[in-house]
Amino acid sequence: MLKRVREEGDDGISHRSRGKVSNRRVPMKIKEKALKLFKEKYYDFGPTFASEKLLDVHAIKVSKETLRLWLNKENIPYEKRTGRKHRQWREKSIGTTSCCFLKADIFTLLRIGHFYFALTNLLNDIDIALNQAYIRGRIW
Repeated sequence: MLKRVREEGDDGISHRSRGKVSNRRVPMKIKEKALKLFKEKYYDFGPTFASEKLLDVHAIKVSKETLRLWLNKENIPYEKRTGRKHRQWREKSIGTTSCCFLKADIFTLLRIGHFYFALTNLLNDIDIALNQAYIRGRIW
């Protein structure tokens, strides 16, 4: 490389493949056909589903990213994913954490003692009540 810089100057630093067409480039004929089919048949699809349909139905193998880049370059609109609706923020409840600890302590004590099997129904009822309170936002 040093030899090339001495012989060619600043141009010796640049890569020899610079400015040449890539060997992996999709031919223009296929690109035009894929864009035409997208405009006619798959205009309401996103790039991922459209590229799958182009492969399955028309045997045109184009990656979703390549198709997306082509669509953006040609200013062709396509379906984009809509984001999830953000849940509304709410302030934490104060003084309700003791219920969670109470639930854990009851389970621990009953497992140690001999009352485990006799009080399973009671524990299930307590568990259901605590879960419902958690869902309603009364405890966290």
